[in-house]
Amino acid sequence: MKTDIIILAHNKENNINSCYEKLLIELKGLKYKIILVDNGSTDNTFEELKKIQMKDEDNIKVISLSKKYNDNNAIVAALNYSQGDYACVYDFTYSTNYIKKLIMCINEEGYDSICLCKKMKEPNILQKIWTNILKKLLKADIINDKTNCRIFNKKMIKAIINFSKENIICNDTFDKLGFNVYYEKIKTNAVNKYEIEIPNNLKSILICMLLGISLIIVSFIFLITTIISTKITFTIILIFLLLLLSGVNLACTAILNRNVIININRSEPNYIIKDKYGFDEDML
Repeated sequence: MKTDIIILAHNKENNINSCYEKLLIELKGLKYKIILVDNGSTDNTFEELKKIQMKDEDNIKVISLSKKYNDNNAIVAALNYSQGDYACVYDFTYSTNYIKKLIMCINEEGYDSICLCKKMKEPNILQKIWTNILKKLLKADIINDKTNCRIFNKKMIKAIINFSKENIICNDTFDKLGFNVYYEKIKTNAVNKYEIEIPNNLKSILICMLLGISLIIVSFIFLITTIISTKITFTIILIFLLLLLSGVNLACTAILNRNVIININRSEPNYIIKDKYGFDEDML
């Protein structure tokens, strides 16, 4: 059984070589190919990946994406070049020596995919409420249990590639395709905090939306309080009305911009390959 090992790298020029050396130890005895993906790095990561490829030209290929895409998009870019029986996404933040275990498990248990998830602290009630609010306001993927450590069989690889041709790849796409996926919680070398990742192009929208909603609530409360009080003046009412209208305008503008960004994201390609290295062009 041949396994394609997919490694995502973003601004890793200083430690990618040491990580690669550790990976070679784990791959001893396996039939493998390695697909290195430079996910929009702004440093010399791509040059370092090319140097690694020169050490083993037959087994290593390098892809450079035009900008930083979400990790699932970068994985799909590599899956398009996968020719093995399995494709394993390798994450250096996890404990080592799990690739052979994943291959053995997926082969014996009949799963289409196995996902190793980081053990994270259970979110408190406020964190859960905040996450749900963000999902409703932004209508976007909000990541709070991120993992890049997966293995796919050939059937699921083909399904993902076909799906990606006509559909947008989201952060939870692999979990919603209806395949037999097994999830295993493991300890990792990373600090497992409960963190919420908001898409960069929606952060400013979120700020405007929250500011607008806050203005609406505060001005409405003060407006009602002023009306029912004995010390009511036209000037005070006018000020709070203007604040209320400003909040409504800000919130509505943010919602419109959110919808525009979502539609733009849907029309954009899942990924664009800027450069490749080590491929036989006749095979592409």
